[in-house]
Amino acid sequence: MHDVRFEDLVRQTLRAEAANLTLTVTSDLLERRLVERRRQAQTTRRLGMVAAVAALAVIGGAVVLSQRQADLPPVATSPSPSASPSPAVVLPDTSDLLSGYPTATIRLERSEGPATGRAAPLASANPGASPEPVVVGRIRFG
Repeated sequence: MHDVRFEDLVRQTLRAEAANLTLTVTSDLLERRLVERRRQAQTTRRLGMVAAVAALAVIGGAVVLSQRQADLPPVATSPSPSASPSPAVVLPDTSDLLSGYPTATIRLERSEGPATGRAAPLASANPGASPEPVVVGRIRFG
């Protein structure tokens, strides 16, 4: 059911409330807001253009570098390992290859746990050496 009288009362109340409100928005304020909005839009466009130019510069630089890379002469490759060496190639002596490295030593300090099985008799440079396993302690590296 539609009540016209109730609707009129609501309208009168809203009009009375609106009449008591002060309107602080002036035409000067609206014009300043419009100018500021246009200024922000122009700044955004400028930043977009700067970003686009920077992206084009990076892409152009990459293209130029790839073109220069393509213009370089090919690097000479060494022959494959399966190819037989030519008679002019002379390899150094193996003792010369290892001369720059110090002699390595191994020190056995201690072992943990029993040895499994008997040691096979081996020929030793020391005639007094025993073929029996010897517990020497744990091995430390360092």
